[in-house]
Amino acid sequence: MDELEEVWSGLVTFTASHGLLSVAAIQFVKSAGVPLPVPIALFMVLLGVQASEGTVSLWLAWLVLTAASTLGASLLFAFVRWISPADLLRYGRFIGLTEQLLQRAEAELNERGQPAIFVARLIPGLGLAIVAVCAVLGLPFRKFWPAVTVAALVYTGASLALGFLFGPAVIDTLEQIVVPVGLLLRVTAIAILLVWLVRARKAVVARAARPPSSPARRLRAGALAGVLAVGGATTIVNALIYLAGPVAERLLTPSGTVIALVSRFPAELLYLLTLIVVVTALGIAWGVLYGGFEDRFAASLPDWQHGLVFAVVPLAMSLLAVVPVVVVSGAVGASRWLAAAGAEAVLWGIYGTLLGLTYPIFNTPAPIKDVQVSG
Repeated sequence: MDELEEVWSGLVTFTASHGLLSVAAIQFVKSAGVPLPVPIALFMVLLGVQASEGTVSLWLAWLVLTAASTLGASLLFAFVRWISPADLLRYGRFIGLTEQLLQRAEAELNERGQPAIFVARLIPGLGLAIVAVCAVLGLPFRKFWPAVTVAALVYTGASLALGFLFGPAVIDTLEQIVVPVGLLLRVTAIAILLVWLVRARKAVVARAARPPSSPARRLRAGALAGVLAVGGATTIVNALIYLAGPVAERLLTPSGTVIALVSRFPAELLYLLTLIVVVTALGIAWGVLYGGFEDRFAASLPDWQHGLVFAVVPLAMSLLAVVPVVVVSGAVGASRWLAAAGAEAVLWGIYGTLLGLTYPIFNTPAPIKDVQVSG
């Protein structure tokens, strides 16, 4: 418990030392869909406390955090836009995403429009999902961003107001709520991923019997597999961080948690956030590269081993990137170096396994007609 209190004290120290811009950077990255095991709501409440003490401008914090949330969501919207409704049908049917359900979702979105987006952005677990739905269903950006902006105004305003009006008294209560909710959302996401993976793999034929596919299809399949693999791997690692608390924080810090560096310098935070974004981008790019070379691998190895072997190179690159974090944080002991290497091995091991298992799913044609969705 003392270690948990130390971590929480670190959050307070972080907001006091690094202030609004650092919290806004985290808000932007999380809103863009990059998994971070960081309770951003608590950061905003702490900024509200600082505003009540006169160290931070409440109005400036409100505007900056709203802008960070809106810009991050817009970036995610643009990224997901290239996923077609046909892709969603083809690969989502294993978890119940039927054509009728997709058409109903489109009709609901067209009917309720911006109010539906506004409400979804305020519900934990649906904020990122509604961005993806809007992008996939072809909702015009001019209808998307106003609802997202208003929701960000309400969400950030309410969080700041809690800290401003009630001060430290509300923080202990929120700490007991935010962390379990964060863990629950991640466990739910992992369960959905596993169910989808098991069901989808049943439709994958043996390697020797797979029909050849075009280079464009292989690259697209690799990109989709890379997105899912890096998202799944980071979600599992983040769940371990939430689940194991300080123990996981100490072991998995190099893989992407900001909590262990909250009392450090802003340069470290900037480096760590950049590292997380680079790891995410590397995971997607490596998936594309995997799609280009997968057909040259030995047929004797199972799919998951192909992906695992292919993940050795990004693991090496990630270890080189993690070295400065370990050095700057003052961890020069052999055990800390081994922990850093082990954490990266866990992350990229999960990534490689998921990459190998999901690529054939995305690269296998399915006899499902594309669904027509109005723009």
